[in-house]
Amino acid sequence: RPQFRELAFAEFFNTDTDQRFQGNPFLVNTEIESFDARLEYYFGRDQFFTVGAFHKIMENPIEEFIIPIGDGLNTSFINAPEATLTGAEFEFEKTFDLSNRFEGALFADREWFFKTNYTYIQSEVSAEGNVIVAQGAFGQPQALSLNAAGFIDDGRALQGQSEHLFNAQFGFESNDGRSRAAVLYNYTGERTRAVATLSDNLPEIVEQVPSSLAFGCSRTVNVADADWDFGFSVRNML
Repeated sequence: RPQFRELAFAEFFNTDTDQRFQGNPFLVNTEIESFDARLEYYFGRDQFFTVGAFHKIMENPIEEFIIPIGDGLNTSFINAPEATLTGAEFEFEKTFDLSNRFEGALFADREWFFKTNYTYIQSEVSAEGNVIVAQGAFGQPQALSLNAAGFIDDGRALQGQSEHLFNAQFGFESNDGRSRAAVLYNYTGERTRAVATLSDNLPEIVEQVPSSLAFGCSRTVNVADADWDFGFSVRNML
């Protein structure tokens, strides 16, 4: 469903992305039909391999698009007529007891783990139908119904949806659960940040998301007959 700021017919500035946004009070909730099948194989405690396939039909998905305002560009929102998502997901988790292979406290009392998953998603948006944009002075919006073909290249990917998603995590947890640490890698494929506006000859804005690498660790210690958790993390290491 649309967020409040996506519905507000006012201009606001996103300091994280240096974008100006203008809401659309005529957005409606997206309706989703979802179908999925999944196979799971568990070969130990907290150890498994799964594979799944899914298909989603989305009616009125919300997308961002570019509109010219004076000498600049704003981002606004529309309900596309329909979109479909078809994909597959693979997930794997395994734990390792390395105390019999290596010496030292680093391996003696803890269990190491490896977790990863990969998702492939093929999305398509339909241009068959109308979209409603908001026009008029701020505070007095008027609904303008336009042919979706002026905003949507039929069959293109859904705005904000990457084709490939992957992450992997490697770390350990002590047998008593009071010490833990992990390194996490995340990859998000190229995606459309804002769709092309064909009627104004404005191209889509494509976002190439940087891969991320993070490290975190925490430990539970007993101080004054109470347990205290202390943690340390480093994000965006790349």
